[in-house]
Amino acid sequence: MLYRDLGRTGYRVSQLGFGAMRLPMVGEGEEARVDRALAIPMFHRAFEAGVNYVDSAVGYGNRDSQRAVGDAVKSWGREKIVVSTKNPYYGEEEKDWWQNLEDSLYNLGRVYGLWDVARKRYARAVARGRSANLCEECGECEEKCPQKLSIRAQLKEAHETLMG
Repeated sequence: MLYRDLGRTGYRVSQLGFGAMRLPMVGEGEEARVDRALAIPMFHRAFEAGVNYVDSAVGYGNRDSQRAVGDAVKSWGREKIVVSTKNPYYGEEEKDWWQNLEDSLYNLGRVYGLWDVARKRYARAVARGRSANLCEECGECEEKCPQKLSIRAQLKEAHETLMG
């Protein structure tokens, strides 16, 4: 299996990924769910072959695919698999976007270390002298922001969250 760096996340992922859109289903219509008895062995066989990247989305498999991915990854070993997901939200409330992301992470059983990636990248930035809290005093970005966002408050919150 060939592997590549996943950007600057520190993860190496297989070039061949497992797409979780078309998993075997049981049931009909809106009641249909992923057939775990068939799907989980499929995931495990891919993992045995060296696949360590799974693509998912909230809408796949009648909105049950992410839970099946979470089950498969948890039973294999969370630290060995990288799961990506999509967070399609086109509304106007940012909090709804974050809630959709939290729902996805919950469905996945929190197998994907989104915060792990963010914290790792942020710690590297801090080590290089780049830190969100260093920008809290300036305010120049807020003055130029066409959306009038409270950037300094958001940077402070990000720093506190990422530094734990």
